[in-house]
Amino acid sequence: MLGSLVLLCSFCAIARSSFDDYKKEVFTVEKTGKWKGKADSHVPVLDLDPVKGGGWTAQMSTTHVKTDTHYIAKHWVEDGDGNVIASQEFSPADDNPLNAHKNQTTKFKVAKGTREPLTTYAWCNLHGTWAHTWEVQLSHWEDDVKVDEHGNEIKAKEEDATDGPKGQTANMKKASEVPQNAKVDADEINKLKKKVFTVEQPGQWKGKATAHVPSLDMEPVTGGGWIAEVTTEHGKDISNYIMKHWIEDGAGTILGVIDFDINDETDSNRAGNQVSKFHIPRGAVEPLSTFAHCSSHGTWSHEWTTLSLEHTVGSEEKSKEEL
Repeated sequence: MLGSLVLLCSFCAIARSSFDDYKKEVFTVEKTGKWKGKADSHVPVLDLDPVKGGGWTAQMSTTHVKTDTHYIAKHWVEDGDGNVIASQEFSPADDNPLNAHKNQTTKFKVAKGTREPLTTYAWCNLHGTWAHTWEVQLSHWEDDVKVDEHGNEIKAKEEDATDGPKGQTANMKKASEVPQNAKVDADEINKLKKKVFTVEQPGQWKGKATAHVPSLDMEPVTGGGWIAEVTTEHGKDISNYIMKHWIEDGAGTILGVIDFDINDETDSNRAGNQVSKFHIPRGAVEPLSTFAHCSSHGTWSHEWTTLSLEHTVGSEEKSKEEL
C-alpha cells in the first residue's frame, strides 16, 4: 500500500520554521564534519525531466541502509528563496518500493517559475542532515511550442533535435547531477590513469589482479538508474592499501569518487574488504568502468562490456557482475 508517497505543496504550505531544527547542523560532500566517509549514502542525488509548458518532474534519492535503528527519516527540497517545495517522511516500517534498503526515493514536481538553485536535504536518524545544492538551470523554453492551424503541436524534426533524442529539442534536455568528491578533479584522475593495470594486462604485477581489480554489484533504482557497489579484496597496512575507488561511464564521465583513509576502521574499509557505493543516473553511457588505486601497485580497472544499463521502471531486476 503506497498511500500518499509525497507531499507536494505550494511555497507557503510548509512553514520554514518546521525544518529549522533539522538545519542547525548540515553536512555536505565537501563538509562531512565528524562523519567522514558517510557522504555517499546520505547526500541526495537529483534527476529532472522537463514538462511541456514549463517546470519539471523530479525525483531525489539516497542510497542509505534501512533497518529499525538506522534509516533515512525525511527528504525535503528547497528552492532558491528557501521555500520548501516538497517533502517526504520515511519509516523503517514502510514496505513500499520508494523506501527500500539502500534506495529511498521522493518524487515531486518543480513548478514553472521556481527560483533556482534547488537544494535537496536528507535527514538520517543517526547521522543528521545532509544536503546538496544543484547548479541546474530551471528554465526551459517549452513556452515556444509551435502549433498548427488546428492547435495541434508541431513535433520537432529529427534533424532539429541536435541535443537529444528524436522529437526532443535542445531546450528540453533532461537534467541530472551526481555530487562529486570535492578533493578530486579530472586532472588528478588523469594522472592516476597514466598507467592502468587489468586482469589481462597486470604488467609487472603478475598475480596481483585478484586483490586489486574491483568487482561490481548493481541494484536498479525505481524510475531508472542504478546503485552500484564496488568492492576490492585488498589487504590494509600503512604501506600498502587501497586509496580510491571511482566509476566512469562510456563517455568518460566520472560518476563518483570515494577516498579510503588508512585510519578508517569501518566495515567498508577493512583488510580484505573495501566497499564503495555510487549512484549511476538514468542515461549514463555504457559501458561502465570501475577503478581502484593502490598506494603500492598503482591503478587497476575493469570495463563491464556485457552489462546493460537499461531496466524496466519499477522492476525488481538486479545485475551482479563479478570477476
